[in-house]
Amino acid sequence: MNDVLLSGLLFMLYVNIANMSVQAFRMIIATAKILRAARRKNKLNLLSKQHVFVLPNYKEPLHVLRNTLQQLAKHSQCSTYTIVLAMEGKEANHEAKSGALMEEFQLTFKKLIATVHTLGALEMAGKASNVNNAVRTVAETLSDDVMLTVLDADADVCEHYITEMDAMANTRDIFGAPILFEQNTSVTPMIVCVNDYMWASMAIQNMNPLSMKSGFPMSAYSLSVCIARKVGFWDTHPDAIGEDMHMFLKSFVKTKGECKMQFVPAPIIMGHVEGEGYLGTIWARILQAERHMRGCADSAYALKFAWSLGFFRGLILYLQLLEAHLLPFIVINTMVFFPMYYMNFHNLTVKSDEIIVIEGVGKMTIILALIILLCYEIIRNVACKIGICPLRYAMNDDFNQFYWYRLPLVFCLFGYYLYAAIAPISSNMVWGLLVILGLNTINMMFQVVRMIYATQKIVRAARRKNTMDLLTKRHVFIIPNYKEPSHVLQNTLDRLAEHSQSSTYTIVLAMEAKEAGYEAKAASLKEEYCLGFDKILMTAHVLQSHEMPGKASNVNHAVREVSESLSGDTMLTVLDADAEVCERYVIELDAIANTRDLFGAPILFEQNTRATPMIVCVNDYIWAAMAIQNMNPMSIKTGFPMSAYSLSVSLIRRIDFWDTHPDAIGEDMHMFLKAHIKTNGECQLQFVPAPINMGHVEGEGYLGTIWARILQAERHMRGMADTAYALKFAWSLGLFRGFLLYIQMLEAHLLPFLVINTMVFFPMYYMNFHKLTAKSNEILIIEGIGKMTIVMAVIILSCYEIIRNTSCKYMFNNRSPAYKWYYFPCYLLLLIAATPFMILPSVYVAVRHLLNINAIDYYVAVKGGSMK
Repeated sequence: MNDVLLSGLLFMLYVNIANMSVQAFRMIIATAKILRAARRKNKLNLLSKQHVFVLPNYKEPLHVLRNTLQQLAKHSQCSTYTIVLAMEGKEANHEAKSGALMEEFQLTFKKLIATVHTLGALEMAGKASNVNNAVRTVAETLSDDVMLTVLDADADVCEHYITEMDAMANTRDIFGAPILFEQNTSVTPMIVCVNDYMWASMAIQNMNPLSMKSGFPMSAYSLSVCIARKVGFWDTHPDAIGEDMHMFLKSFVKTKGECKMQFVPAPIIMGHVEGEGYLGTIWARILQAERHMRGCADSAYALKFAWSLGFFRGLILYLQLLEAHLLPFIVINTMVFFPMYYMNFHNLTVKSDEIIVIEGVGKMTIILALIILLCYEIIRNVACKIGICPLRYAMNDDFNQFYWYRLPLVFCLFGYYLYAAIAPISSNMVWGLLVILGLNTINMMFQVVRMIYATQKIVRAARRKNTMDLLTKRHVFIIPNYKEPSHVLQNTLDRLAEHSQSSTYTIVLAMEAKEAGYEAKAASLKEEYCLGFDKILMTAHVLQSHEMPGKASNVNHAVREVSESLSGDTMLTVLDADAEVCERYVIELDAIANTRDLFGAPILFEQNTRATPMIVCVNDYIWAAMAIQNMNPMSIKTGFPMSAYSLSVSLIRRIDFWDTHPDAIGEDMHMFLKAHIKTNGECQLQFVPAPINMGHVEGEGYLGTIWARILQAERHMRGMADTAYALKFAWSLGLFRGFLLYIQMLEAHLLPFLVINTMVFFPMYYMNFHKLTAKSNEILIIEGIGKMTIVMAVIILSCYEIIRNTSCKYMFNNRSPAYKWYYFPCYLLLLIAATPFMILPSVYVAVRHLLNINAIDYYVAVKGGSMK
């Protein structure tokens, strides 16, 4: 490296390290201020200033603005607020949108005012010109000491911000708040989240320079009407596109330095940008970043006008702008390219003093960056936990910061597949494969014992006669459905109507409001079955902005609506739309029902089997067999229900109903997991030895049905997110119980793939091993484990066949199973079915978890109903 260039690099890194040292110190001070503010209680009974909130928006969805107003409406002093909806005249239907909001919140706030901005010939389209028009419009009726708070349309403002700002408010300064990105994090690519977190952390310490108080606000800030009038309101020139930073810069210059930046230690919550899909969101963030970078023009504004403040103050102001716009890139460059410098330097046998210094500076830069980011994480966690931020993003939100808890399972899954793929190639890796297969064998032994135990319980229950004349509990059946054919729902209700005690049942048809004709379908069913049940109720679920479409959100809405009229000991049974419930299930459930536990039933697939491809049937049978033994662990009773389950109204109220987050898509398993953790382990899974009969998914033709099953498998695999939920919260049960719960989650989501992989890829291992003339002890053991795995799998599947035959004969009116025992060799189709139905969907979902892509779509599987 040229000596002159090396000296220049050394100088740049010295400047960078000096700046980062100041940044780290400022970040520590800012963090301490926020933590102190978070622990302070609101001592103000009345606000000392009138507060006006300006919400500029253009094509923002109605639910985004509604959420912003709902958060403001939670403030104790919201009745004194004035809200200004700054609409853009070029937006179609802007009047209808503002009218709907004004009607909804007219009794909540003191005033709601809508302004309409028409873009002028010399104006730059955007937030600055809209805010300028709105404030000029309303300022005529406002006194100088009124505080204006300018927000983005998605900003969630906590009451603590108003309390802190009101206490220090004056007519001279501008007040800036830190920004947190905690709204749609779970559905945003991690690369976008990380960038926004770093952006926000740099903005926080730039707001709090400790000395001249000439920092810069970001997105949300407050100022008085007096200062807005004094500086001629907002500039609307294209070079003033960064209106937040530019507004302070203009105010500071125009007032000869009198206007200063006051740091309000109460964060405001924002959302990440969104686009169409994963890459669309990244592209939207790139476009947003380009718009942010246009704010570099403010350095020209400062260079032109800052010297009117005097040489020294002008120089300081200009350096702060350079710090905000230039030095972050030096920091990133040092962190990104330092490894290259480091490798180049280490190629030298003798290092000069400059190179040694550069290495040290690079390492110190990374340490200081970690300190800054650690402070930001402290702000995020502590501020939310103590309650300085809106409650729905607080750390008691179960799904906040979920990404990191997903990674152990993702790495285990990828690590296993990678190891299993290369282990036969290298003799040095056979020992690791032996350990994996040994663990798999031990687990399968437990599975076999549990499956045998479950089988004998079901067989005994099937042969028992009904000795109960009356049920001791009231039973309510929740049937969520969306675009289900009427004959499928009719079949489900027909089976319930056959029960001797059906006249005591309450049926809840949980409809989706977005389904065309749902009212007519529900009305037809109510008319047809009104005499067969005690009550038939209909609920219509309207999807909310924070909800994941699907079964969980529909059931959550239905139960919340009907539970108001139900006693705590009422038993709720949640079904799929095609579920056939035998009377034995209700009898067995009623006998063991209590208000503490959750009750799960085995699943059979005996409805439309003959019209379904055999490869799909085999996969569903194996899936059901694994689910049966996972429900009945015989010890701490923390198994997991599948599709259909029961619980009391008392329990559901205690744990606050169902979660509707995308990571709770596996609502059956997640419901028990949540109940078990929220009750500190009191809620256990009770095994009801009476299967519920379901249908296979259907598609257009043979290949269409297979594709529909693959899509359903992908949705099932999204339930892997529950391992993250368990990892995050299970330890509240204690180390031992939390560890056991997490192991059971891994068993449910990871170990089945060990079993499948052993059975599918064992032939390859076997052929490779048999090419050897002399086998080691390890290879002989692996061969034995492979054979033992197959034997235990045959035992499990044989038990499932016994359950199928016995249940069909004794619990479902002597119905014969679609395929009898002599179809058993068809289970060999697992060698083909495992890849499309289990392995590929699991890898696909794991990749999405690794990239923090939460799917918000919900594929609706069509089911054929009973084959009569």
